[in-house]
Amino acid sequence: MSHPWGLLEVTSPVRYGWRGFRLTVFPPGTSAAERRLLWLDRHIAYLTALVVLPLILAVQPTIPPIALLLFIPAGVAVVALVRNRARSLRARVRTVAVSYVDVGGTTQVLGEGGLVDGSVAALRELDRALTAKEISAIQYELGWAGVYDMVSRNVERSSSRAPQAGA
Repeated sequence: MSHPWGLLEVTSPVRYGWRGFRLTVFPPGTSAAERRLLWLDRHIAYLTALVVLPLILAVQPTIPPIALLLFIPAGVAVVALVRNRARSLRARVRTVAVSYVDVGGTTQVLGEGGLVDGSVAALRELDRALTAKEISAIQYELGWAGVYDMVSRNVERSSSRAPQAGA
């Protein structure tokens, strides 16, 4: 489900005892237009394929080389244009994930379980309080900024622990 602050993706529990959560937090102050651009950036490859592949199939029996020489580069150009346009905004988006795996009767947590749970709880409480008019839009955004900063610190810490290439 999408919110002004970002989105929470939940994988349903699967047959083999695995479920996951991915929290994406947009930078505070992200406008509706920027959220639409991020959505488009995330889905542009699929949308382009949905348009280009039928065009290729429709034109291919009559003029096969033209279909490949025109439609595929045009599709790649559209994807590149959208990705380039969203680059700076995408760089400021923060994502944190956690997976719960049932192994031998116990559940193992892979990832930042406490951070995801705490962040989601805080963001849901902000949504509830704003809807109930208990807080102002400014207080809502300040709370969102706090969660964003908390996730950002964790992402920076995780990337500093990652092994460096060539090391």
